[in-house]
Amino acid sequence: MPAYPISSMTGYARGTRETPWGELQLELRTVNHRYLDISLKLPEELRALEQSLRDRLKAALGRGKVDAYLRLRVAGSAAPLDINAGALKELMSAVDTVREAASSDVGLDAVSVLRWPGVLSEQELDSTALAELFDALADETIAELRRVRDAEGGRLAEVLISRLDSIEDLVRQVTERLPVQAQQWRDKLQQRLEEVSELESERREQVLVQFVQKLDVDEELERLKSHVTAVRDALGSAEPVGRKLDFFMQEFNREANTLGSKSMDAELTRLAVELKVVIEQMREQVQNIE
Repeated sequence: MPAYPISSMTGYARGTRETPWGELQLELRTVNHRYLDISLKLPEELRALEQSLRDRLKAALGRGKVDAYLRLRVAGSAAPLDINAGALKELMSAVDTVREAASSDVGLDAVSVLRWPGVLSEQELDSTALAELFDALADETIAELRRVRDAEGGRLAEVLISRLDSIEDLVRQVTERLPVQAQQWRDKLQQRLEEVSELESERREQVLVQFVQKLDVDEELERLKSHVTAVRDALGSAEPVGRKLDFFMQEFNREANTLGSKSMDAELTRLAVELKVVIEQMREQVQNIE
């Protein structure tokens, strides 16, 4: 079977990159959505990377709900704590002042002291170096997400091709059955007209022709065939085709409904119902295509 270059909107990818400040982690999850909807979750110290990530996702993805999580995890063996002696001296002086004013021993533990803003000196992030590491991480993770979505898209294409084959087979069965339906109802109507009408033979023939024309579904069958061809062509396109395929699912359903409404034969009705089932199966799959 040929490869069909369509993509699913469902995918997941996770990437990491070691930095001097800890492990930078990027996690991407995508599901189906009518448009491209990007939700980013990242800590304040990484806020400067938000626009870069958003731009990369917009360039790589056409549609889908995207949840992106960016984190910087500091390992347990990080650099030793750096105590700001000046800030610590000022804090202890302030505590002594409070104790004297209160004429009592104000409780103070070491952990509380370390938590005081400025007592522990934090290693500053080098925004330029971090951005370079992030760019490489983002490109790799998004590329992995694309591979996952493309692989799932290939599986969806195989399902759709199988359903298109089923539609073609059902159209063939309907086409073969139509003359049987037309003849059956022509005979029944002829008999009925002869029993209850005194119409002249020419007028009777006109009534028969009008009735048979009401049962004509040649146009619907031709449109179904045309839609099958159009969907096969769309599946071979490298551009996002999800919206186009969704439109064709509506058109398929419209023709199937008309076919069922014109049926006056149990077998044709069964085929029309089966056709609608296949179309619904296709529609469910199409909802996940980018």
